[in-house]
Amino acid sequence: MKSIKNQIFLLLLLFFSSTLFTLTASASDKPVWTIDFKTLNLPKYRDPWYPRYKIQFTPDNKILISFLEQKPQTKLTTKDVPEKPVLLFVALLLSGENGELIRRVEWPVMPEAVPARQPRIYPLPSGGYLVIIDRLDFAEECPKTLTHLQMFDSSFNIIHDRVWDTLEPGKGLYKIIVPLSGKYIALKQSQFQSSVQFVEIVEIIDSSTFETMERFEQPDFGIVDIWKDRLLAISYDGNSKSRFFEKKVGAFQWNVLGFTQWTGLHGLGLTDSRSYANPRFIYNGAIIFKDIIEQSSTRKINLVMIEDGKKSGPFFEGCISKPSWNSPIVACEKSKLSTIRELLDLFAKRWIETFDLSTKKVLLTTKKSSDMVDYEISPDGNSIIIMTQKKIELYTVKSKR
Repeated sequence: MKSIKNQIFLLLLLFFSSTLFTLTASASDKPVWTIDFKTLNLPKYRDPWYPRYKIQFTPDNKILISFLEQKPQTKLTTKDVPEKPVLLFVALLLSGENGELIRRVEWPVMPEAVPARQPRIYPLPSGGYLVIIDRLDFAEECPKTLTHLQMFDSSFNIIHDRVWDTLEPGKGLYKIIVPLSGKYIALKQSQFQSSVQFVEIVEIIDSSTFETMERFEQPDFGIVDIWKDRLLAISYDGNSKSRFFEKKVGAFQWNVLGFTQWTGLHGLGLTDSRSYANPRFIYNGAIIFKDIIEQSSTRKINLVMIEDGKKSGPFFEGCISKPSWNSPIVACEKSKLSTIRELLDLFAKRWIETFDLSTKKVLLTTKKSSDMVDYEISPDGNSIIIMTQKKIELYTVKSKR
Protein backbone atom coordinates (compact mmCIF):
# COMPACT_ATOMS: atom_id res chain seq x y z
CA MET A 1 0.00 0.00 0.00
CA LYS A 2 2.84 2.37 0.85
CA SER A 3 4.42 1.73 -2.53
CA ILE A 4 1.19 2.65 -4.33
CA LYS A 5 0.88 5.86 -2.31
CA ASN A 6 4.46 6.76 -3.23
CA GLN A 7 3.76 6.19 -6.92
CA ILE A 8 0.60 8.34 -6.76
CA PHE A 9 2.58 11.08 -5.00
CA LEU A 10 5.27 11.00 -7.69
CA LEU A 11 2.66 11.15 -10.43
CA LEU A 12 1.05 14.18 -8.79
CA LEU A 13 4.43 15.86 -8.55
CA LEU A 14 5.04 15.11 -12.24
CA PHE A 15 1.63 16.59 -13.11
CA PHE A 16 2.29 19.84 -11.27
CA SER A 17 5.82 20.09 -12.64
CA SER A 18 4.43 19.53 -16.16
CA THR A 19 1.85 22.27 -15.58
CA LEU A 20 4.58 24.60 -14.38
CA PHE A 21 6.66 23.69 -17.44
CA THR A 22 3.71 24.50 -19.72
CA LEU A 23 3.42 27.96 -18.20
CA THR A 24 7.17 28.49 -18.40
CA ALA A 25 7.41 27.20 -21.96
CA SER A 26 4.93 29.83 -23.11
CA ALA A 27 7.58 32.42 -22.36
CA SER A 28 10.03 30.77 -24.79
CA ASP A 29 10.04 31.41 -28.51
CA LYS A 30 7.34 29.60 -30.44
CA PRO A 31 7.92 27.77 -33.75
CA VAL A 32 6.99 29.56 -36.98
CA TRP A 33 5.47 26.37 -38.35
CA THR A 34 4.99 22.78 -37.27
CA ILE A 35 4.44 19.71 -39.45
CA ASP A 36 3.21 16.36 -38.20
CA PHE A 37 4.84 13.14 -39.44
CA LYS A 38 1.51 12.07 -40.95
CA THR A 39 1.47 15.09 -43.25
CA LEU A 40 4.74 13.97 -44.87
CA ASN A 41 3.87 10.26 -44.60
CA LEU A 42 7.00 9.65 -42.53
CA PRO A 43 7.47 6.23 -40.90
CA LYS A 44 6.93 6.01 -37.17
CA TYR A 45 10.03 6.68 -35.11
CA ARG A 46 11.65 3.52 -33.79
CA ASP A 47 14.87 3.01 -31.93
CA PRO A 48 17.66 2.22 -32.50
CA TRP A 49 18.19 1.64 -36.24
CA TYR A 50 15.06 2.52 -38.20
CA PRO A 51 14.30 5.06 -39.47
CA ARG A 52 17.39 6.83 -38.01
CA TYR A 53 16.26 10.34 -38.91
CA LYS A 54 18.74 13.10 -39.80
CA ILE A 55 17.69 16.70 -40.51
CA GLN A 56 19.85 19.32 -42.26
CA PHE A 57 19.72 22.62 -44.14
CA THR A 58 20.87 23.15 -47.72
CA PRO A 59 22.89 26.28 -48.70
CA ASP A 60 19.69 27.94 -49.99
CA ASN A 61 17.83 27.27 -46.69
CA LYS A 62 15.76 24.32 -47.85
CA ILE A 63 15.36 21.43 -45.39
CA LEU A 64 16.76 17.96 -46.04
CA ILE A 65 15.44 14.97 -44.08
CA SER A 66 17.08 11.58 -44.56
CA PHE A 67 16.09 8.22 -43.07
CA LEU A 68 15.86 4.47 -43.63
CA GLU A 69 12.49 3.02 -44.59
CA GLN A 70 11.54 -0.64 -44.68
CA LYS A 71 8.85 -1.64 -47.17
CA PRO A 72 7.42 -5.02 -48.22
CA GLN A 73 8.49 -6.26 -51.63
CA THR A 74 6.13 -5.56 -54.52
CA LYS A 75 6.67 -8.89 -56.31
CA LEU A 76 4.22 -11.74 -55.75
CA THR A 77 5.38 -14.04 -52.96
CA THR A 78 5.21 -17.82 -53.10
CA LYS A 79 6.08 -20.69 -50.82
CA ASP A 80 9.54 -20.94 -52.38
CA VAL A 81 9.99 -17.18 -52.55
CA PRO A 82 8.70 -15.72 -49.26
CA GLU A 83 8.10 -12.04 -48.66
CA LYS A 84 11.31 -10.10 -48.16
CA PRO A 85 11.21 -6.45 -47.02
CA VAL A 86 12.95 -3.80 -49.12
CA LEU A 87 15.19 -1.32 -47.34
CA LEU A 88 15.43 2.17 -48.81
CA PHE A 89 17.55 5.19 -47.97
CA VAL A 90 15.22 8.16 -48.45
CA ALA A 91 15.86 11.90 -48.73
CA LEU A 92 13.05 14.47 -48.55
CA LEU A 93 13.62 18.07 -49.65
CA LEU A 94 11.24 20.53 -47.98
CA SER A 95 10.54 24.24 -48.37
CA GLY A 96 12.06 26.29 -45.57
CA GLU A 97 9.18 28.76 -45.78
CA ASN A 98 6.32 26.37 -44.99
CA GLY A 99 7.71 22.82 -44.85
CA GLU A 100 5.95 21.66 -48.02
CA LEU A 101 7.48 18.67 -49.80
CA ILE A 102 9.56 19.62 -52.86
CA ARG A 103 11.08 16.28 -53.77
CA ARG A 104 11.58 12.70 -52.58
CA VAL A 105 14.63 10.63 -53.64
CA GLU A 106 15.27 6.96 -52.83
CA TRP A 107 18.27 4.63 -52.94
CA PRO A 108 18.09 0.84 -52.33
CA VAL A 109 20.24 -0.29 -49.41
CA MET A 110 21.85 -3.64 -48.66
CA PRO A 111 20.02 -4.78 -45.49
CA GLU A 112 23.07 -6.65 -44.21
CA ALA A 113 25.02 -3.38 -44.29
CA VAL A 114 22.73 -1.83 -41.68
CA PRO A 115 23.17 -0.91 -38.87
CA ALA A 116 26.96 -1.35 -39.14
CA ARG A 117 27.24 1.03 -42.13
CA GLN A 118 24.58 3.70 -42.23
CA PRO A 119 24.16 5.53 -45.57
CA ARG A 120 24.40 9.31 -45.31
CA ILE A 121 23.67 12.37 -47.45
CA TYR A 122 25.44 15.72 -47.01
CA PRO A 123 24.53 19.12 -48.52
CA LEU A 124 27.65 20.79 -49.95
CA PRO A 125 28.45 24.50 -49.37
CA SER A 126 28.72 25.06 -53.13
CA GLY A 127 25.36 23.36 -53.77
CA GLY A 128 24.51 19.75 -54.57
CA TYR A 129 24.79 16.70 -52.36
CA LEU A 130 27.28 14.04 -51.34
CA VAL A 131 26.03 10.49 -50.69
CA ILE A 132 27.94 7.52 -49.25
CA ILE A 133 26.15 4.19 -49.59
CA ASP A 134 26.84 0.44 -49.97
CA ARG A 135 25.62 -1.14 -53.21
CA LEU A 136 25.75 -4.57 -54.78
CA ASP A 137 28.01 -4.48 -57.87
CA PHE A 138 27.16 -6.98 -60.67
CA ALA A 139 29.96 -5.89 -63.00
CA GLU A 140 32.13 -8.89 -62.10
CA GLU A 141 31.38 -12.62 -62.29
CA CYS A 142 30.94 -12.75 -58.53
CA PRO A 143 28.80 -9.80 -57.38
CA LYS A 144 30.05 -8.05 -54.26
CA THR A 145 29.06 -5.12 -52.11
CA LEU A 146 31.05 -1.93 -52.74
CA THR A 147 30.99 1.45 -51.03
CA HIS A 148 30.01 4.28 -53.38
CA LEU A 149 30.80 7.94 -52.77
CA GLN A 150 28.58 9.89 -55.15
CA MET A 151 28.10 13.58 -55.85
CA PHE A 152 24.76 14.94 -57.12
CA ASP A 153 23.79 18.38 -58.39
CA SER A 154 20.90 20.35 -56.88
CA SER A 155 18.43 18.36 -59.04
CA PHE A 156 19.89 15.04 -57.80
CA ASN A 157 21.59 14.25 -61.12
CA ILE A 158 24.77 12.26 -60.51
CA ILE A 159 28.01 14.11 -61.33
CA HIS A 160 30.76 11.95 -59.83
CA ASP A 161 30.94 8.38 -58.53
CA ARG A 162 33.92 6.74 -56.82
CA VAL A 163 34.05 3.22 -55.42
CA TRP A 164 35.92 1.70 -52.47
CA ASP A 165 35.99 -1.83 -51.11
CA THR A 166 33.37 -2.20 -48.42
CA LEU A 167 34.80 -2.61 -44.91
CA GLU A 168 33.58 -5.60 -42.92
CA PRO A 169 31.17 -4.76 -40.09
CA GLY A 170 33.04 -4.41 -36.83
CA LYS A 171 36.43 -4.12 -38.58
CA GLY A 172 36.18 -0.61 -39.98
CA LEU A 173 33.98 2.21 -41.19
CA TYR A 174 33.93 5.23 -43.49
CA LYS A 175 33.16 8.77 -42.36
CA ILE A 176 32.78 11.96 -44.38
CA ILE A 177 33.71 15.48 -43.26
CA VAL A 178 32.07 18.28 -45.26
CA PRO A 179 33.39 21.83 -44.66
CA LEU A 180 31.49 24.96 -43.73
CA SER A 181 33.33 26.69 -46.57
CA GLY A 182 35.46 25.55 -49.50
CA LYS A 183 35.65 22.69 -52.00
CA TYR A 184 37.62 20.06 -50.05
CA ILE A 185 36.01 17.09 -48.33
CA ALA A 186 37.62 14.35 -46.24
CA LEU A 187 36.94 10.63 -46.49
CA LYS A 188 38.10 8.92 -43.28
CA GLN A 189 38.62 5.17 -43.31
CA SER A 190 38.96 3.78 -39.78
CA GLN A 191 40.37 0.24 -39.58
CA PHE A 192 40.06 -1.33 -36.14
CA GLN A 193 43.05 -3.37 -34.98
CA SER A 194 41.54 -4.08 -31.55
CA SER A 195 38.75 -2.81 -29.33
CA VAL A 196 40.87 0.22 -28.37
CA GLN A 197 43.29 0.63 -31.30
CA PHE A 198 42.62 1.68 -34.87
CA VAL A 199 44.38 3.22 -37.84
CA GLU A 200 42.72 6.06 -39.70
CA ILE A 201 43.44 6.58 -43.40
CA VAL A 202 42.38 10.00 -44.68
CA GLU A 203 41.81 11.11 -48.27
CA ILE A 204 41.34 14.80 -48.99
CA ILE A 205 39.13 15.04 -52.10
CA ASP A 206 38.44 18.02 -54.35
CA SER A 207 34.64 18.03 -54.68
CA SER A 208 34.78 19.85 -58.03
CA THR A 209 36.84 17.10 -59.71
CA PHE A 210 36.48 14.21 -57.22
CA GLU A 211 40.25 13.70 -57.35
CA THR A 212 42.31 12.84 -54.26
CA MET A 213 44.60 15.75 -53.37
CA GLU A 214 46.46 13.91 -50.60
CA ARG A 215 46.28 10.70 -48.64
CA PHE A 216 47.84 9.93 -45.25
CA GLU A 217 47.51 7.77 -42.14
CA GLN A 218 46.77 9.11 -38.67
CA PRO A 219 47.65 6.57 -35.98
CA ASP A 220 47.43 8.96 -33.02
CA PHE A 221 45.08 11.78 -33.95
CA GLY A 222 42.14 12.44 -36.24
CA ILE A 223 40.82 15.16 -38.54
CA VAL A 224 37.64 16.71 -37.19
CA ASP A 225 36.87 19.64 -39.52
CA ILE A 226 37.79 21.55 -42.70
CA TRP A 227 37.56 25.26 -43.57
CA LYS A 228 38.55 26.22 -47.11
CA ASP A 229 42.05 24.67 -47.43
CA ARG A 230 42.69 24.30 -43.69
CA LEU A 231 42.48 20.96 -41.89
CA LEU A 232 41.76 20.76 -38.14
CA ALA A 233 42.84 17.70 -36.13
CA ILE A 234 42.84 16.69 -32.46
CA SER A 235 44.91 14.16 -30.50
CA TYR A 236 44.45 12.59 -27.08
CA ASP A 237 47.44 11.46 -25.03
CA GLY A 238 45.55 9.18 -22.63
CA ASN A 239 46.09 11.55 -19.70
CA SER A 240 43.01 13.72 -20.23
CA LYS A 241 44.87 16.15 -22.49
CA SER A 242 43.78 17.01 -26.04
CA ARG A 243 46.00 18.89 -28.48
CA PHE A 244 44.77 20.75 -31.55
CA PHE A 245 46.65 20.72 -34.86
CA GLU A 246 46.19 22.57 -38.15
CA LYS A 247 47.70 22.43 -41.63
CA LYS A 248 46.83 23.45 -45.16
CA VAL A 249 45.86 20.91 -47.82
CA GLY A 250 49.07 19.69 -49.49
CA ALA A 251 51.38 20.96 -46.73
CA PHE A 252 53.63 18.48 -44.95
CA GLN A 253 53.87 19.91 -41.42
CA TRP A 254 51.08 20.13 -38.84
CA ASN A 255 51.13 23.21 -36.58
CA VAL A 256 50.15 22.94 -32.90
CA LEU A 257 47.39 25.40 -32.00
CA GLY A 258 47.07 24.60 -28.30
CA PHE A 259 45.54 22.08 -25.94
CA THR A 260 42.75 21.55 -23.43
CA GLN A 261 43.35 19.79 -20.11
CA TRP A 262 40.40 17.66 -19.01
CA THR A 263 41.50 17.09 -15.43
CA GLY A 264 37.95 16.35 -14.29
CA LEU A 265 37.14 13.96 -17.12
CA HIS A 266 36.17 10.89 -15.10
CA GLY A 267 34.43 12.92 -12.42
CA LEU A 268 32.08 14.22 -15.11
CA GLY A 269 31.33 10.75 -16.41
CA LEU A 270 33.38 11.27 -19.58
CA THR A 271 35.86 8.84 -21.10
CA ASP A 272 37.27 10.47 -24.24
CA SER A 273 38.12 14.16 -24.53
CA ARG A 274 38.68 13.86 -28.29
CA SER A 275 34.95 13.65 -28.95
CA TYR A 276 33.81 15.75 -26.02
CA ALA A 277 36.03 18.77 -26.73
CA ASN A 278 34.30 18.90 -30.14
CA PRO A 279 36.56 21.51 -31.85
CA ARG A 280 34.95 23.15 -34.89
CA PHE A 281 35.69 25.86 -37.41
CA ILE A 282 33.21 28.74 -37.52
CA TYR A 283 32.22 31.10 -40.33
CA ASN A 284 35.41 33.24 -40.24
CA GLY A 285 37.93 30.42 -39.80
CA ALA A 286 38.26 30.74 -36.02
CA ILE A 287 37.94 27.58 -33.90
CA ILE A 288 35.54 26.96 -31.02
CA PHE A 289 35.72 24.03 -28.60
CA LYS A 290 34.55 22.99 -25.15
CA ASP A 291 36.87 23.23 -22.19
CA ILE A 292 36.61 22.47 -18.48
CA ILE A 293 36.92 25.63 -16.43
CA GLU A 294 38.35 24.95 -12.97
CA GLN A 295 36.87 27.03 -10.15
CA SER A 296 37.30 26.93 -6.39
CA SER A 297 34.76 24.21 -5.74
CA THR A 298 33.20 23.36 -9.12
CA ARG A 299 34.07 22.49 -12.70
CA LYS A 300 32.11 24.00 -15.56
CA ILE A 301 32.17 23.21 -19.26
CA ASN A 302 32.29 26.32 -21.46
CA LEU A 303 32.84 27.30 -25.05
CA VAL A 304 36.32 28.70 -25.77
CA MET A 305 37.67 30.18 -29.00
CA ILE A 306 41.04 30.11 -30.80
CA GLU A 307 41.42 33.06 -33.18
CA ASP A 308 44.65 34.32 -34.74
CA GLY A 309 46.53 31.77 -32.63
CA LYS A 310 45.17 33.15 -29.33
CA LYS A 311 42.90 31.29 -26.92
CA SER A 312 40.00 33.28 -25.48
CA GLY A 313 38.44 33.00 -22.05
CA PRO A 314 35.18 31.08 -21.50
CA PHE A 315 32.09 32.81 -22.87
CA PHE A 316 29.18 30.33 -22.92
CA GLU A 317 28.47 27.49 -20.51
CA GLY A 318 27.77 23.86 -21.30
CA CYS A 319 26.69 23.28 -24.87
CA ILE A 320 27.20 20.98 -27.83
CA SER A 321 27.49 23.50 -30.64
CA LYS A 322 26.57 23.53 -34.33
CA PRO A 323 27.85 26.67 -36.06
CA SER A 324 26.03 28.31 -38.96
CA TRP A 325 27.93 28.42 -42.26
CA ASN A 326 27.91 32.16 -42.90
CA SER A 327 27.29 33.98 -39.61
CA PRO A 328 28.54 34.17 -35.98
CA ILE A 329 25.42 32.34 -34.76
CA VAL A 330 25.81 28.87 -33.20
CA ALA A 331 23.12 26.45 -32.05
CA CYS A 332 23.62 24.73 -28.71
CA GLU A 333 21.77 21.73 -27.31
CA LYS A 334 21.04 21.83 -23.60
CA SER A 335 19.33 19.33 -21.33
CA LYS A 336 18.10 18.91 -17.77
CA LEU A 337 17.00 15.79 -15.92
CA SER A 338 14.77 16.74 -13.00
CA THR A 339 14.64 14.65 -9.84
CA ILE A 340 11.06 13.60 -10.58
CA ARG A 341 11.84 12.47 -14.12
CA GLU A 342 14.88 10.59 -12.84
CA LEU A 343 12.77 8.79 -10.20
CA LEU A 344 10.23 7.80 -12.86
CA ASP A 345 13.01 6.68 -15.24
CA LEU A 346 12.05 9.27 -17.87
CA PHE A 347 14.28 11.00 -20.40
CA ALA A 348 15.74 14.43 -19.72
CA LYS A 349 14.14 17.54 -21.18
CA ARG A 350 16.18 18.99 -24.06
CA TRP A 351 16.08 22.33 -25.82
CA ILE A 352 18.13 24.49 -28.20
CA GLU A 353 19.72 27.87 -27.54
CA THR A 354 21.19 30.04 -30.27
CA PHE A 355 24.16 32.17 -29.29
CA ASP A 356 25.76 35.14 -31.10
CA LEU A 357 29.55 34.86 -30.89
CA SER A 358 30.00 38.54 -31.73
CA THR A 359 27.69 39.95 -29.04
CA LYS A 360 27.97 37.01 -26.59
CA LYS A 361 24.17 36.99 -26.21
CA VAL A 362 21.53 34.26 -26.36
CA LEU A 363 19.11 35.04 -29.21
CA LEU A 364 16.63 32.17 -29.04
CA THR A 365 15.53 29.51 -26.57
CA THR A 366 13.23 26.82 -27.93
CA LYS A 367 10.64 24.98 -25.87
CA LYS A 368 11.76 21.90 -23.95
CA SER A 369 11.07 18.39 -25.22
CA SER A 370 11.82 14.85 -24.05
CA ASP A 371 11.61 13.27 -27.53
CA MET A 372 13.99 15.41 -29.64
CA VAL A 373 15.61 13.35 -32.43
CA ASP A 374 17.81 15.88 -34.26
CA TYR A 375 18.26 19.59 -34.92
CA GLU A 376 20.17 21.94 -37.21
CA ILE A 377 20.89 25.64 -37.76
CA SER A 378 20.50 27.31 -41.15
CA PRO A 379 23.58 28.57 -43.07
CA ASP A 380 22.60 32.21 -42.45
CA GLY A 381 21.91 31.56 -38.74
CA ASN A 382 18.34 32.83 -39.02
CA SER A 383 16.49 29.53 -38.52
CA ILE A 384 16.54 26.46 -36.29
CA ILE A 385 14.87 23.22 -37.37
CA ILE A 386 14.01 20.59 -34.74
CA MET A 387 12.80 17.05 -35.33
CA THR A 388 11.04 15.16 -32.56
CA GLN A 389 9.58 11.65 -32.68
CA LYS A 390 6.28 12.97 -34.05
CA LYS A 391 6.75 16.36 -35.69
CA ILE A 392 9.09 18.92 -37.29
CA GLU A 393 9.33 22.51 -36.04
CA LEU A 394 11.01 25.57 -37.52
CA TYR A 395 12.03 28.51 -35.33
CA THR A 396 13.32 31.87 -36.51
CA VAL A 397 15.97 33.98 -34.78
CA LYS A 398 16.10 36.76 -37.38
CA SER A 399 13.77 39.03 -35.42
CA LYS A 400 16.00 38.66 -32.35
CA ARG A 401 19.15 40.05 -33.97
